[in-house]
Amino acid sequence: MEWDFDGTGSYAESSRIGDVDSSVQLATTHTFAKPGTYFVAVRVTSQKEGDAKAAYTLVQNLGRVRIVVR
Repeated sequence: MEWDFDGTGSYAESSRIGDVDSSVQLATTHTFAKPGTYFVAVRVTSQKEGDAKAAYTLVQNLGRVRIVVR
């Protein structure tokens, strides 16, 4: 799971998730330096049976949300 908190397309903050049977619930926190509107994105990558070397098994999913900091 990779986070892009400032909406630049740079996923600098990441974490690895271990074996999962069906679903995962995660939470994170972030402090913005100044007020404004931010478009935060999270990118999750999954591989069949966790095998990073397997061909044709990489699946990416991208989620976005608009956050207004006052």
